[in-house]
Amino acid sequence: MLFRSAPTIDSDGGATVTLTAFVKNSQNRLIANQAVNFSTNDVGAGLQVTASTTDSAGIASALLSITEPSVRTITVAASVGGLEATVNVDVVGTKLTLSGPTSMVSNQQIEFTAALRDSSGAPLRDRQLSVNSLAGNTLSATVATTDSAGQAKFTVTGVVAGVDTISVLGLGVLASVDVDVRSEEHTSELQSPCNLVC
Repeated sequence: MLFRSAPTIDSDGGATVTLTAFVKNSQNRLIANQAVNFSTNDVGAGLQVTASTTDSAGIASALLSITEPSVRTITVAASVGGLEATVNVDVVGTKLTLSGPTSMVSNQQIEFTAALRDSSGAPLRDRQLSVNSLAGNTLSATVATTDSAGQAKFTVTGVVAGVDTISVLGLGVLASVDVDVRSEEHTSELQSPCNLVC
């Protein structure tokens, strides 16, 4: 059996999760002096084994930490001989926001700013964000990289009239803004006094 001290771990890397393995024999009795191997395939996670051999209570333990702030599920395994138990720990807290105008005129270019931060609010720099326009409006970049403030800027040029969804994706987190792209003709009609009195 393998247990975790918490189901989640914050993405800032400041905390650890304790993993505790209980080793039993075929009679369901806890047994001592059994070598336990803790492992994970997650390259952004680390395991510090605090007790690799079970004690008199049949317990071995390790600490899980992270160095990669992406939101994901880490699977940790503990094995003894040919037996293995696994447990999942979710990395949480990374936040991605997107700000920009919610309306524009056809052929107008507007700027958006994405901001990426970890669970403690610290900016995440040099991280790539995928940028997408659902309607197919023109983007200045389909991949944007965050700066020292954790921000990435890009522009959108309205070439497809109607409501578009501009989105950014990074470190397992998605943020989006809906933008109403209005044709120049429709905008002129809305602003013309002849719509009221001609």
